[in-house]
Amino acid sequence: MIGNNDVSMLRIERYAALLERDIERKGLLPGQPYLTGTEAARMLGVHIAMANRAMVLLVEKSLLVRKPGVGTFVGPQVASRAAVELKSVHVLGSLDRFGGGFPQQILLETLASAMPQHSVHLDILPRGNAVSHVKRGLEGKCDNRDIAGVVLLGCPAEIQSEVLNSGIPAVVFGGVYHETTALPSIDKDQYRMGRIEAEYLLKKGHRKIAYFCRETWLPGDNLRLDGLNDALSEAELNHGSLIIRSLRDDKATIESEARLLLSMPDRPTGLICCSPAFAEAVLASAESLGIHVPGDIDIVFNNTSRTRTSSAVSRLPQIWAEMDSVAQSQYVSSMLKKCIDGQMPEPEHVVLPVRLASEKSELLTIAERNTPNT
Repeated sequence: MIGNNDVSMLRIERYAALLERDIERKGLLPGQPYLTGTEAARMLGVHIAMANRAMVLLVEKSLLVRKPGVGTFVGPQVASRAAVELKSVHVLGSLDRFGGGFPQQILLETLASAMPQHSVHLDILPRGNAVSHVKRGLEGKCDNRDIAGVVLLGCPAEIQSEVLNSGIPAVVFGGVYHETTALPSIDKDQYRMGRIEAEYLLKKGHRKIAYFCRETWLPGDNLRLDGLNDALSEAELNHGSLIIRSLRDDKATIESEARLLLSMPDRPTGLICCSPAFAEAVLASAESLGIHVPGDIDIVFNNTSRTRTSSAVSRLPQIWAEMDSVAQSQYVSSMLKKCIDGQMPEPEHVVLPVRLASEKSELLTIAERNTPNT
């Protein structure tokens, strides 16, 4: 486990990297005046003590020179680091997260619109050697400053740590880990999602619930399960009332497991799915067994990107973020732009409110208005 001191040091190193980027972005040369501690703290949005500690790191690297009573100046090492225009922004994520209903095209277009001086790229992590892939991608590019910034979507702790340690401005679209809290992030209220889903099914009279989720767990998955368990506990249901199935994001695999569960003598009657794709597969399994939805069972699923789903599941109750996918992408773009400009977003960690959409009129209106999946 990483201690509080280690986390604090990671934050200081990130602030130092932001100050270094600011020097490069402004094209400052050795000997030219730079920000005071107070000005640096204001730009970073942190306490002056934290800003001063970040500046000390740059002094140790001879990137800054502090002259007591005179001011802070650009250091001699900047001369050997020619300022190069930052060229690209990368959206980095796993295939199952991109394929789970997330409107990546909207995010790419929004980033391109917000930062027209940079090219925008979608990088899908390979399943087997994702960490090595990212390391190779960052090598050289970090030194040459070819990458302006990175958006991390559904990435495990090892990938977040690699990007954090690289010093490249980055925003996590999802949850951060204990060791990567220095990365700014935006995520839906995952705990609230779990509570809402469980409470909805409990009110419908269900006492045995199945939770279908991806095989790779991220911080948000843990929070969602906490919310689900808390709601079940308050309803005084025992441990056997919840069945968890963590599965590969593959239609045949999900359908097979769902058929197995729904064929049990004491089958679950309330089902929670982590994405529209999971909901479609579970619904198809129920229909193949002659099970009516709703009626015999109820399904609720996560559609927090609020993208159009297939007609089969479009009228099922679903969890939405209060922000639609366009607004979410705009928020991510604004956060990353601040990081690239040498500022820390305020707040650093954004939690988006969520709610249950279950009224037919509301679901139909949104379905007609939403952008189709790409």
